[in-house]
Amino acid sequence: MKSAHSLLFATGLLVGACAQTELSQQTDLSIATYRPTPNALAIAETRAKQYWAKHRDEINRGTRYLAIESDTIPSANIPDLYYRLTHSPGVNGSDVEEYRVNDDIDIFCINIFDTRMGRFVSPQGYAVVDEPARGSVARFGKYIALFIGTGE
Repeated sequence: MKSAHSLLFATGLLVGACAQTELSQQTDLSIATYRPTPNALAIAETRAKQYWAKHRDEINRGTRYLAIESDTIPSANIPDLYYRLTHSPGVNGSDVEEYRVNDDIDIFCINIFDTRMGRFVSPQGYAVVDEPARGSVARFGKYIALFIGTGE
């Protein structure tokens, strides 16, 4: 009986972990849109192209979008930042507390590179506080993309 409960518990954890992974891909990590400087955008696009050329055979052939960090954003450049932080499902509580205490927080601009078109979908990117792990798939706005960090 004890082993049956253990098996049921382990199965529940596995199902819960799978559901959590699916949910995280549906959770939009962006707190706002942001347009990086033209220079930062050009550098990020070059890096995304180089990354795609180097890794395309290793990456799932169905991967259409790459998410790349293109710039850092001063917290003063995001209007209503505290409200956005407290009302975003993609932001953890420690980030909100850090901002509340220090009135500053690291914010990154993520742009989406379309592997089929060979360019960014738009110069407009997404302001993100919690970046996913490099190599993971996450949602930024309406895009689900493979996060490649800075592409280096």
